[in-house]
Amino acid sequence: MLIKHKRLPFLFFFFFSLACTKEDTDVIGCNGSLRIEIVENFDAIPGEAIGKLVVQATGGSQPYALSIDGGAMGAGTSFSNLVAGNHTVMVKDNNDCASEVTVVIVEQLSVSYGANIAPVLKTSCNVPSCHCSGNPYCFETFDQVSAAQVGIQARTSAGAMPPPASGVTINPADVQAISNWIYQGATDN
Repeated sequence: MLIKHKRLPFLFFFFFSLACTKEDTDVIGCNGSLRIEIVENFDAIPGEAIGKLVVQATGGSQPYALSIDGGAMGAGTSFSNLVAGNHTVMVKDNNDCASEVTVVIVEQLSVSYGANIAPVLKTSCNVPSCHCSGNPYCFETFDQVSAAQVGIQARTSAGAMPPPASGVTINPADVQAISNWIYQGATDN
């Protein structure tokens, strides 16, 4: 859900494993055991094709072939450079059984440093086991974050920030918000 062009902490989008039911999946032939699970779903920015979707096929008979939006079938399970909107993912198994699901890539209208980025860094990075406790990289002010934005984006996207050993995590939607904020110019908005 988007309100006043600001991202809420829990955006509505398919970011969970789907047990494909008749409402969201058409199982074409076979016994209906072939399923598509949504592993990751990252949103897009208006006018930019940066949405990403990672899926996993289960059931049926391997190997699987997948496609998105009627494209060529292939073994790939990651689809990127997607625009906001509905996308149909189809999987076929070794017996030519098929299943499909429609997934929504949400258009993220804007990301605010004050409303979206600073709170994530404060609760996930500026903690005793990470930054600002004797560490020269402190992310308490916009200037500090702006100066380190490339490293922040690279490390959060790779799952290395916060360090796994810290026991602190950043949820995937917030990782995507950090990337989108930087992509949008990393302004103090």
